[in-house]
Amino acid sequence: MIAWMFRTVFKLAKNTAIGGLGLAGALLALLVAFQEKLIYVPNAPGLERNYPFDPTKLGLKFEDVWLTTRDKVKIHCWYLPYSAEPSPGIGKEKKSVPTVLWLQENAGNMSYRLLFVKPLLQICRCNVLMVMYRGYGSSEGSPSEQGLRMDADAALEFLEGRDDVDNGNIAVFGRSLGGAVAIDLVARHQDRVRALVVENTFTCIPDMASKMFPFLKAVGMRRNGAMSFLIRNKWDSAGKIGKIRVPILMMASTYDEMVPFQHMQELYRRQKSDKCEFFPMRAHHMTAYEEVRHEYWPKLRQFFEKHMEY
Repeated sequence: MIAWMFRTVFKLAKNTAIGGLGLAGALLALLVAFQEKLIYVPNAPGLERNYPFDPTKLGLKFEDVWLTTRDKVKIHCWYLPYSAEPSPGIGKEKKSVPTVLWLQENAGNMSYRLLFVKPLLQICRCNVLMVMYRGYGSSEGSPSEQGLRMDADAALEFLEGRDDVDNGNIAVFGRSLGGAVAIDLVARHQDRVRALVVENTFTCIPDMASKMFPFLKAVGMRRNGAMSFLIRNKWDSAGKIGKIRVPILMMASTYDEMVPFQHMQELYRRQKSDKCEFFPMRAHHMTAYEEVRHEYWPKLRQFFEKHMEY
């Protein structure tokens, strides 16, 4: 429907006297009115809204978890515990195994991330909590910046309430949109998080909007621009990353076809953690863990072994 509206605006502008200025104004109005529909993509062509499979299809144990957020929205999660072969000296004390709060990319539900989460769990030897944002998958509600913030808060609180999770050994990992959610969460609660990993995320929504629609920059719809107040969902990672002092791993694909590589470079310039690593990868937006697996997984495991407790 959104695409149809944009096509209609272009057609009207072409066939009437409103011209380029009118087209820009009409597009701006649509962008403001429907920004949640444009930013958040619970479903995408070729992806099922329902889960086509669950972790058991990949031989993984999991718990089906439902969380109630502060505003009473129920969100769906999967908790996947790490399990190793028993060995001398390893028992209940292995509660210290790291736990990763995984915040996914935009389109589709969490079942499509299992091919990534399985090696994350096994190679990095960690528990993983997969969070399904409101409006995505089976979760209730509709997505917004404020809403996803509450979803992440509920997930962190859930982990802290588990007897088998070491509260001092939690890392937050977000890719793309999930990276913005992760930066926001850790900037507010870094006393409750041991480390942060962000992969191929953006500086802020106004910067991404002006990239997709260049005329927006000219009318002040950019970060700190005169019209930026019209963007309700800012996800201002560039303004928040400097607050974080915990160890950070920034994984950035040089061939990213969705988020310009320069966004990650700017986030790195703005961060102020004395334990931040920037790791460029000759890969694309979603598939670095497959394209450069021989670099990706050793680096991630090295970071966890350096900053998390095993």
